[in-house]
This record gives sequence, C-alpha cells and structure tokens, in this order.
Amino acid sequence: MNGKDVLSVRFAWHPDAVDPYKIAQSGDSISNLAEPARLDTGYKAAIGNNGAISTVQCRTDAGFYFTLTLLLQKSNPADRTHRKDIEKFMRVYFPATVKTLGCA
Repeated sequence: MNGKDVLSVRFAWHPDAVDPYKIAQSGDSISNLAEPARLDTGYKAAIGNNGAISTVQCRTDAGFYFTLTLLLQKSNPADRTHRKDIEKFMRVYFPATVKTLGCA
C-alpha cells in the first residue's frame, strides 16, 4: 500500500481460558470490536466489523491458552464491508498459526 499500517495482529498466551465475545465488548483499545458476534468454529471466536478474536487451549512454555486478535487499523467501526473477509481470513489463519505452535 502506501506505507501505512492497515491491520494489526496480536498474539497472547495466558494461564486461564477467556471468552473472545466478552473480550470483544470490553472497551479495551486493543480488543474492542464493533458489533461483535460469536463465530461458530471448532475453537472460541468472535468477529466484528473491524476485526476478530480467536482462542484455543494450547499448552506451551508460554502459557496454557493462545489468543490471536486481528484489528483493522483506522477502519470505520460502522462499516460492515470487510466482515466476511475478516471471517475468511481468521478461519484459515488462526488454525494454521495454532498448528505451528506445537500445542500439547
């Protein structure tokens, strides 16, 4: 593009299970999704107009649960245009990422 960030991806490991839908509604600037909804997958996930959050149990040296957050930078939270593309991306990217982690 023109050298500007268009999306951010955040990887997090933690000791306890989390609910992506609750995180999506938290108001936290890192994880606040516009119009969040639960996403039906084999893992816990939520999608919004401006990003998505997915989590799964993944025992590694870093923690017991792995969470990936994707956010579109500077997007209009009311714009639903990218929602289907975000979902498609996360349905492929999240499981592929988890495979590389060597979860026990």
